[in-house]
Parts: sequence; structure tokens; C-alpha cells
Amino acid sequence: MGSRDEDLLYNVLEGTAEAVLTKLSIKGIEWVANEIQRRASQPVKQLELGGTVGYATSGSKVTITADNIINNRNGGKSGTLMLMLWATDNVYNGGTITGYVFGSKRLDPLDGGYQYTDIKHKVNYVEPPKGDYYVTLTLNEYEDDETWLIYDWRNFGGEFSVS
Repeated sequence: MGSRDEDLLYNVLEGTAEAVLTKLSIKGIEWVANEIQRRASQPVKQLELGGTVGYATSGSKVTITADNIINNRNGGKSGTLMLMLWATDNVYNGGTITGYVFGSKRLDPLDGGYQYTDIKHKVNYVEPPKGDYYVTLTLNEYEDDETWLIYDWRNFGGEFSVS
């Protein structure tokens, strides 16, 4: 299904179902039902990076940006959060990450149901050893015993070279 169908799904999920459903074919209705079921079966991330994220190095600094950090939990507060920029030998696909943290920013706990917006932090750049790397931004929450759990991440395209 194309972007028109995704727009229709958005309209259905946003509460304008009656107007949209009158325009949908039986095939479209089946697709919407299947898509709603598929999305409902996926776990909601408790903490997530929303929108666009980015980074830029300049001399001894690296700037980390993100449109939002969202706490999807019902009530309560997150632990201390941290954004970490990683240089890795392989593309990160979840689980344990191995590499070099070349920039990080600690953030205050975030109330459930709230978000930080327009995040932009200039932090110290810690140059990794010479080589070519993949770059990943992780959103971490402090657990205990110096353990930071990764709740969300974004991989950046291309390689990051240090010479």
C-alpha cells in the first residue's frame, strides 16, 4: 500500500474514521484493519527519540540534536537519562553495543507522559582511535550499579572516519 493508504490510516487513527471509511474499498478496509492489528502488537517504547536526530563535530566539541525525547510511561518519572554518540565497527541493531563513546549528555529525569523538545547540546568530543566507524545515537536510562540501559537508538548513514 502506498502513502495515500498510510494517510488514510492516519486519518482513521486520528478519529475521522466515518468520513474516511466511506471512501475506502474493501481491500483498503482490510489493509487498515491489518495495519492497526500489526501496530497494536508492537510494544510501545517506554522512552524514545522522536523526529529527527543529528550530530556535528567541530574541533574539540560535538553537538547532539534531537527533535524530542518522549517518556511514554503512564505516570512516574524516568531515571536520569543520557544521550550517547557511539563509534562502532558494525551497524548497531539492538542489544549490547560495543565501541567508543565520542560524545554524551546527561539529562534530568523526565515525568511520564512528557517530553523534552528541541534538544541541542554542545559537549566535549572524545576522539576515537584512528579508523572508520558507524555512528549510533543511543537514549539511555540509568538503572543501578553504573548500568545504563538503551531504550532507543538511531543509526546514521555512511561511515565516520578518524585519521
